Amino acid sequence: MAFGVVAGILCDKKTDEYEKDLVIEMTQSLRQLFIHEYNTEEHITCDEIQLCIFGRTFDKLDSKEREEMKEVNTDDKCPEICGRAARWAGQIILTYLDKLK
Repeated sequence: MAFGVVAGILCDKKTDEYEKDLVIEMTQSLRQLFIHEYNTEEHITCDEIQLCIFGRTFDKLDSKEREEMKEVNTDDKCPEICGRAARWAGQIILTYLDKLK
């Protein structure tokens, strides 16, 4: 959503198509960071990242698996990943905003 706001600022009076392309470009930049960091093939879902970090996925709806998640410390890892994604998104946004100067 933040990428869309930034694209709107950058595009100002340009075409909607240009704005969409800019959002796609920023999203692809974020996607590539995830793929590189977590060594995923092409998807960047929670399951793929769990598989990369923990060697398996967890069914968050299953109480037994939620307990297993606690044992491998997902309570620390998952927020860390979300924080990293937020930092990356912020860096991407700042890069594009620098183009306004």
